Amino acid sequence: MSDTSTIDEPERKVKLESFYFQRKILFGCTIGLIVGLILWIVAISTNRWFIVSGGNEGIFVESHRRYFKSSHTGIWRNCRYWIQPQIVSSSVVRNFTTFQASHDDLKGIKASIMKEEFFKSLESNALPDIANITENSEEFRKHLFAEWFDKDRSEFNQLKNKFHEFHKKEKIVDVMYMNPGAHEIVKKRLGDLVFPVQFNQTDTMHVVIPKMLKDALFEGWNEHGMNMLRVLFHYAHSLEISPVIQIGDDKFVFQPPIPPKNLKKPVNGYMYHKNQKCTYYNLFADDAEIAADPAVDEDMIDLSRTAATFSIIALFIMILGVFFTVYTFLNPRYMFKRLSGGVHFISGVCCSIVCHTLLASVKHAEQYLKFAFPDKATYTTGYGFFFGCLVAAINFISCITFFWYSKKKKGDKAATEELGMADENIQIGR
Repeated sequence: MSDTSTIDEPERKVKLESFYFQRKILFGCTIGLIVGLILWIVAISTNRWFIVSGGNEGIFVESHRRYFKSSHTGIWRNCRYWIQPQIVSSSVVRNFTTFQASHDDLKGIKASIMKEEFFKSLESNALPDIANITENSEEFRKHLFAEWFDKDRSEFNQLKNKFHEFHKKEKIVDVMYMNPGAHEIVKKRLGDLVFPVQFNQTDTMHVVIPKMLKDALFEGWNEHGMNMLRVLFHYAHSLEISPVIQIGDDKFVFQPPIPPKNLKKPVNGYMYHKNQKCTYYNLFADDAEIAADPAVDEDMIDLSRTAATFSIIALFIMILGVFFTVYTFLNPRYMFKRLSGGVHFISGVCCSIVCHTLLASVKHAEQYLKFAFPDKATYTTGYGFFFGCLVAAINFISCITFFWYSKKKKGDKAATEELGMADENIQIGR
């Protein structure tokens, strides 16, 4: 039975005005939720959540020998922009790693070298008793190189172990950057680590190799063409020799000159080219794929997976929230307002988790992934992050508003008898 009673007209007018004001506030929240849903769709579709910048000149990335300019990070993909120096002059000193052959080409190049006369002379000498080898002699280095071509690596591994007995690994204390275009300065600093290599009938280029690799090569190796140069990286890798150019405790890094403003003209033996690459995150990458990509690790994959999951959950819950919110205008019963408020709260939490997770991923990259976030780079938030925070705030405000206006108004508290009946207790059963 209804508790609604008759109230005088002035009081009813005040209650109706209060009711209509409540409806306006809730209608405003509904419009805000619809706009928030649209903004969320835009936000999760863009890669402008965080922007990592390398400044006007860019930041030199040693591992890939290029200047990092910026990267744009989103939930599903990342776009990276860089400037790639390209050597256009034979006077530029080059690191031996730039000539490494691919694994697919390595077998054919080794077969070609084995047909050369100089290699046949290396194989013709009998291998002495390894236990009696006491120094890193020329003959020892010839045998070491020749045995690397043998499919049976047992003797090569014994020679490798003997080679490492002759060399001690030194720690790096200082890092020195050098302009590879300044040939005379490089030659003066690195001395006999710089070798001339003839790459065609008329031109010669200069290549630098690590001291330890130099001690593993026979005299005159650089006189036998480009194929020798192309296998050096793999030879060093098999010998467990670091490709780092090091003298004593000083590490030397070749850094091309800073890219000029006008990239159309060569500068100091280099041409500079703008490049960009956008890739979607592999949310289920295996160990091999993670190891091959210097921009991610297991923690980054976990963070990306979390952000992607909660972005989709938030989208579906927000759609439900809009339907529940519209339904409160069709049925003013208090329980539907509370249901809508609870849904908006869950949506706000999911949006906040996405924002926090992407912020954590940028912090993680800044600390552990120097390829994706080089030293001295800075980051700023993009409109995707701003939209995400705004949508979370809209949902939390809507949650509070709907809970605030979900009080029961029965009897004299209701503006009309129909509104009072809507908030009456319902007895379920016979």
